[in-house]
Amino acid sequence: MNIKISLATFLLLLATNAVSAEDQNTSEVVRETDTDKALVIVDTTANDSIAVETSTQQNDVNLSLLTDPYPYIKPTAVEKAPPRVIVEVIPDRDSDADGVLDADDRCAQTPIGIKIDLLGCPLDEDADGIPDYQDKCKETPADVKVTKNGCPVDSDKDGIADYLDKCEDTDSLLRVDDKGCPLDDDGDGIPNHLDTCQVTPDGFNVDKNGCALTATLQIHFKRASGVIKKEDMKQVLEFSNFLKLNPKYKVSITGHTDNVGTVKANQKLSEIRALSLKNALIKDGIKSSRLTSFGKGESDPIATNLLASGREQNRRIEVKLIH
Repeated sequence: MNIKISLATFLLLLATNAVSAEDQNTSEVVRETDTDKALVIVDTTANDSIAVETSTQQNDVNLSLLTDPYPYIKPTAVEKAPPRVIVEVIPDRDSDADGVLDADDRCAQTPIGIKIDLLGCPLDEDADGIPDYQDKCKETPADVKVTKNGCPVDSDKDGIADYLDKCEDTDSLLRVDDKGCPLDDDGDGIPNHLDTCQVTPDGFNVDKNGCALTATLQIHFKRASGVIKKEDMKQVLEFSNFLKLNPKYKVSITGHTDNVGTVKANQKLSEIRALSLKNALIKDGIKSSRLTSFGKGESDPIATNLLASGREQNRRIEVKLIH
């Protein structure tokens, strides 16, 4: 089989594939004639040779014998393999083991055993922003400001939350009522810590120190009578107890009537009524030196005498405290 290649190509192949005669156990002989030149490569181990003829016309060479034992097999091009792409598939996880996968979990570090909502966050039943497992006051009303423990803020530290506190600047050392205001045991409008005359009976007007000034005792009399009703004796005894607790007071007692009857008779009746209270106080242990009494008759009504209810209000006793 003859294969034609150009001389330049043949020489290039010869140069690039040349090896030493000793390593390959080959020898090279060049023969020349007058008309042509031939290069013969003799393989002494295989007894094969390649004869090349040069053509003066086409400058071609003929290879009469190939050393490749399989000349009919053509090389096949091999494409370079594309770069290997490694894709790591991460399985679904539930890092905090609350039953909600991390991809859906809005609170991915919930402590184990805590009740959660559908988003994986701890329950907050009163919606105050503090989860139930940290909330010390779990029924806080909506929109109430709370502490980090979930309890309503108590700015003055009186034990009453601000949203219920009617006296928000109370000293923390004072005892307060359920409205957060300092206690006022006698109900005179002056808190205990400012009241120098405590246990003032109901109905008394007091000064800034809580000390009684005047009062109208709700002691009523039957028409044309100076006898104190049995049901009114409780009020008399309360007043007596107040005087015992506040010995500095002296009392001026004034009796009043309605306008039924003569002016003279009503004046006398009012004096009798005042004296009835004075005697009842003396009987309960109040010194007579602290008590004075007199009457004003019908001259100072507090309600209309045209109605029975008004006339009943006018039949009264007033006391004035002097200290």
